[in-house]
Amino acid sequence: MTTNFSKRLLESFIGNIAILLLNLLFPFVVTQLYGSEILGRYTYAYSIVMMSIFIATLGLDTGLLYFIPREGKKYVTSSFVFNFLASIFTILVLFIFIKDNTARVMLPLIWFLSTEQLFFALYRAKQNIKEFFIINISFGLVLKIILTWILSILFEVNLLNIIIATYISVGVSLLIYFIKLRNMFTKFVFSKEVIAYSLPLIVGSMMWVIMSQMDVLMIGNIIGKREVAIYNVAAKIATFPSLFLLVLNTVFPPIVAKLYYDGELDKLRDTYKLSARILAAISSVIIILIIIFRKSILSYYGPEFIEGQYVLIYRGIGQLINASVGSVWYIICMTGRSKINMVGKILAALINAVLNISLIPIYGITGAALASMIAVIFVNILGYSLVKRILKVRVYGIV
Repeated sequence: MTTNFSKRLLESFIGNIAILLLNLLFPFVVTQLYGSEILGRYTYAYSIVMMSIFIATLGLDTGLLYFIPREGKKYVTSSFVFNFLASIFTILVLFIFIKDNTARVMLPLIWFLSTEQLFFALYRAKQNIKEFFIINISFGLVLKIILTWILSILFEVNLLNIIIATYISVGVSLLIYFIKLRNMFTKFVFSKEVIAYSLPLIVGSMMWVIMSQMDVLMIGNIIGKREVAIYNVAAKIATFPSLFLLVLNTVFPPIVAKLYYDGELDKLRDTYKLSARILAAISSVIIILIIIFRKSILSYYGPEFIEGQYVLIYRGIGQLINASVGSVWYIICMTGRSKINMVGKILAALINAVLNISLIPIYGITGAALASMIAVIFVNILGYSLVKRILKVRVYGIV
């Protein structure tokens, strides 16, 4: 599992950078074809879907990363069954309570996207992320952009075109994932150990998703859908400093689980220290460039998007800290401490919620970015402090 690590990192880098760029291209295309108002309505509804995925996955995506290196494909089928049942329950409950019609139409995406998360976990555990990225990029993202454009030509410009394009692209991707990985599905096996490990991850994932999506929902309710579009674009650009952390996190977790399970702690410490230092150096350069050229970058989406320049700065600083401490929360989870992960994410989400409520009415989208920055810095410093104790390691000298 630990062989060809550099090759898999390169594959992860290429795949993640392509996904990030396409996720930036998508709102650009939608803005040009449909306008920022329609983009804002879609983003608002999509955020509700993304906030609900944590329930549908039940923490089983991370659970698969933890158990497959130890147990093989024993729990794969049961994970997908539990995901389906949880998705149906989540969709029905939200349909009753949510009044936004766009969000209601998009609720089945909860099952689609949460299932995709499980397939992604399988590819990561099998160390075959190249195939996942090829499918996800070609059929999940490029196809969605092409269909969004084609439907705008064939039919009148409306939000339904984008929703249809999303359903088709994700559905085609899921079908291909299943065909490629059908040999991973065996008999149904129920295990209390899997449930005990995964349940705290549900809460942890819920808190993390809430922390990443709450600002979008609150901006939509307090200010307006136009501001949602501006904030969302700036926030996506601000993820560039943590891009290499995303690359590392794609391939590192199952390796952490294997090294820790086999008692190779020195190798785990060295890999973690080196990766965190490299991430800090690269991310620092990226955030400096983003801050310098922030207005030029945002202006490509339209002159109104320059309003998000301070969102880009504050969110970017938060992501710089996120990258600089490395894969701390995955290390915590992969060493069997899912309950600690849950507590840390709850604290961060509470901080983010209180700050969003306090700052958005006063400072608008800039207040939301400040809230996110503070919460992200808190949770990552906390995670780093915990990993120092678990692995008995210091990445930055005395710190």
